[in-house]
Amino acid sequence: LQPGLPEGPAPALLQQMGRPAPPILKGLAQMRLLDAMVAKRDYSDATLNFALRLDEQFPEMAKIRFLAGSLLLVRGRTQEAVARLEWVVAHEPRHAPALVNLGNAYLAVGRQADAVRQFQAALEIDPQNAAVRERLKALGAQDRR
Repeated sequence: LQPGLPEGPAPALLQQMGRPAPPILKGLAQMRLLDAMVAKRDYSDATLNFALRLDEQFPEMAKIRFLAGSLLLVRGRTQEAVARLEWVVAHEPRHAPALVNLGNAYLAVGRQADAVRQFQAALEIDPQNAAVRERLKALGAQDRR
């Protein structure tokens, strides 16, 4: 297979047919690599820069945008994180981790009411999330359930 492509029947079939793989297949492979880096808690500049490059190359991939926004938040670049996480939530309104991270980003920029709304929305999707429930309690807010 071509370097950087995921394994599986589609890339192999394309290669057998002598056809180039569509760019999205490479994007999926790179997204998996980025996801693995973040799972290992690699929040380095190199990982952030990789995420930002992928986000630029594949702006329609919500998972990449979520990871880029989350890394920006961890690295203290909250305004940039807000923009990316707002995009993710607008395109995938039931993405509970994005709602939580957007709530945290809103808190970091002083938008407490917006943060509370994001945390409440996350709890509607994931009612077992004790950390979010505690965050709401600490903010003097209640969950809407």
